[in-house]
Amino acid sequence: MDKDIQCCSVVQNFCVSDLLLLGRATIEESRGLLHWMYSEAGFSKMGICGLSMGGVHAAMVGSLHPTPVATFPFLSPHSAAVAFREGILKYGTAWEALRGDLATQKAEMTLEEVRERLRNVLSLTEVTCFPIPKIPNAVIFVSATVSFRSQYPQCCFCFCH
Repeated sequence: MDKDIQCCSVVQNFCVSDLLLLGRATIEESRGLLHWMYSEAGFSKMGICGLSMGGVHAAMVGSLHPTPVATFPFLSPHSAAVAFREGILKYGTAWEALRGDLATQKAEMTLEEVRERLRNVLSLTEVTCFPIPKIPNAVIFVSATVSFRSQYPQCCFCFCH
């Protein structure tokens, strides 16, 4: 099978529940690594950081981890719902497909009702509802009021791995 076709197929079949599971897996893996670093590798002072949605996950890890962890959410929203309702993902989300999926469960929904339903589901990721971290002073938030891309549209960044 052509690699591009296979990749597109996976993306087209991506579900909202997959998004929540992926986030949960990232959080649990991070917590597991922090536990290992403390109990097996002997580190006592640890921190976690993340960019954008990774920052939301870092904030969740810092909140849920049983021992104090320095937390650095970098340019992150307070919830995954922000990216889908107010951010760039609102333009790339297949709202009609979601509406079609929901129509099998409920009578016809408007696109606004579909967006509101997704916001309600993603409210589970609202970090302001999580417990306060063990040491609140060990949390550093970095935020911005203006997008770099909106100020410098001619610039292009490529992230390689």
